[in-house]
Amino acid sequence: MAIVQDDVYDYLKSQDDSYEGMKAVKMRKIMPLYYEYVLVMANRSSGIDTIEDFAGMNICLCEKTSGSFISGINIINSYGFDTTNAPTYYFKSPQEGVAGVVAGTYDAVIFVDSWPTTYLDGLSSADAAEVKLISAAVNADNTYYNYSTVIIPQSDFPDIMPDGDITGNARVMALLVMSGDVGDSAVPDFIDTIYSQNESGMLTTAPNWDTVSPDSGKAYFRYSPYGWSRAAAQYYSEKLSE
Repeated sequence: MAIVQDDVYDYLKSQDDSYEGMKAVKMRKIMPLYYEYVLVMANRSSGIDTIEDFAGMNICLCEKTSGSFISGINIINSYGFDTTNAPTYYFKSPQEGVAGVVAGTYDAVIFVDSWPTTYLDGLSSADAAEVKLISAAVNADNTYYNYSTVIIPQSDFPDIMPDGDITGNARVMALLVMSGDVGDSAVPDFIDTIYSQNESGMLTTAPNWDTVSPDSGKAYFRYSPYGWSRAAAQYYSEKLSE
């Protein structure tokens, strides 16, 4: 089993002519866990107000093997940059990316994390004066990349959200997946155990686990009903009919 972002899962499933894709074809969704936000932090002196302003800029996309990279490049690609105006990309950890934006080494960083993100907790008031959060919004003219969205209230990080609430911000679901080579007869009981243990507090180790519930699972299954193990699909289908 593994926990992966839903957009990473979709990306791997689409690579069916590669070794990674061949492995991914055997993956099946077991249950949705919690949402994480795609976050974009820009240096205020860069003049970046939207992702469309990334043209010709120095952008930290995080490590190439990370979910942050997949989410970031998908959203950036929705704006159709080409060889005449493409950003220059750098591949560092979110911590290094945030520090680099504060220092002016990068014009912006894009990364994925639970909300509220701990990567911004250590910003001093002087650091916060150098940066701002902007919307990680997919281009409205895009017809390929599909992300659910969320509003980030200004009250969460007022020092780095000078323009008010952030709207249309992309988010991703963390999914629990299982190899298709493994029998799934025990899946329904396993899902029930996770939900009951989480509700009792046994699994709540971070704020994002507070949203893991049968109701949120049903809502996500309705939103994205493809790629599940048969047992998981039957489980959520039955929950929807209750």
